[in-house]
Order: sequence, then structure tokens, then C-alpha cells
Amino acid sequence: MPPPWRVRPLGPNVGRIRIVHAVPSLVGERKLTDWIAAIRINLGHNFLLHHILEEPKPAQLRKARYQRGHISVYCLIRNSIQPMIPVLRHAGYDVDGGGFGFEPKRLWDVVLSVVPGSTDRIERLKFDLIMQLTHTRADVFSSLFGYFERVNGAWQLLGSLGISPPEKFIQTVIINGIEVSERHGRTVDPQLLEQMKSMNYNVFYDTLRQFI
Repeated sequence: MPPPWRVRPLGPNVGRIRIVHAVPSLVGERKLTDWIAAIRINLGHNFLLHHILEEPKPAQLRKARYQRGHISVYCLIRNSIQPMIPVLRHAGYDVDGGGFGFEPKRLWDVVLSVVPGSTDRIERLKFDLIMQLTHTRADVFSSLFGYFERVNGAWQLLGSLGISPPEKFIQTVIINGIEVSERHGRTVDPQLLEQMKSMNYNVFYDTLRQFI
């Protein structure tokens, strides 16, 4: 199963953001980590992450589809930072109407520059997610489904933060987690587990689904 930031949205609403992860309101440093992750995972899911990572080329801005995505990203960020508006005004930024020229990257960069600890929080989040991937024990979950969801969720969030461990790495993490698990080690036949190591990820996932 491909992670959500690799699933291309379909249909007539391709220019609109399909919310796949609740975006909390940003209140100072409170919920900062959750806010950053939610924005990134939603934009990644909709193939719009580039709107906050790079300045658009003039030719892109002239394209209606790009412009729709551009405005959608700006509105998503703007609506989620309502509690921070007085702080941004106090810092000297014009946040009313088109004060940022409806440029999502500019608004994103300003928010992260004004809110204390943004960069540190992002790095801490990356570290925590990597630790979840490599140190989460399957035994603490009552089912293999719960274990798989935790590992897969950490993988998805890392992807939204610009770190994409290869599918083979995730596959190995999950198989090792099952092999060393006293609770779930016998759920999957050891010979089948050995075969699963050489499967491509899609076949591996379909096989694993039989047990979760």
C-alpha cells in the first residue's frame, strides 16, 4: 500500500485540498508539532507540498490549475493560524486580506520564523518518528494490525517531513518486529516470513493483510 503522500488525488476536485489528517489550530508553541505534521501530510497527500517548499515560477502562476492549488494551500494555512494573527501583527506583518500576496510559502516561512522553537520541533519530530520505526515492539500491541498501523503511520509522517525510508526498510522493520515478538511470533509461519523478505512491497503488504 503506497503511503498517502504518493497517492494522486482524482476527479474534478483535484485543485482542492482533500483533508486526510485533522489540522489543529496553531496556538503559539502549543500543538506546533502536530500542526506542522498535519499541514505537511495533507499537502503531501494532495501533491501540493511544493507550494510551501519553493517559490513558484511566473509561468506556473499563470496556469489556472496551479493557481487553484496555490490559493487552496494559502487558505488552509491562513485558516489554521487564526489564534496567531495578533502575534503576527505585533511582529509587524500585514496578515489581513492579501497581506502576503496570497503566497503560501511566504506565509509558512513567516509563521515558522515567528513561533519559537519551530525548527527544533521539526528536528525533534523527525528523531521521534525514526525511533518509533526502529524501536517500537510488536508485543506492546494486542494485534498485528495495531503494530503495523503504528509503523506505517510513522513512515507516512516522515515522508511528509521530507524523509522517505525505502519500502524495503519498512518491510524489514515489520518482519523483524514480528519475528522477535513473543505474542505475535507464531501468528505468521516462520517459513512464510522468510519468503516475505524477498517479496516486493505490494506483494508483501497483500500477504501481511491476511494476518492483520
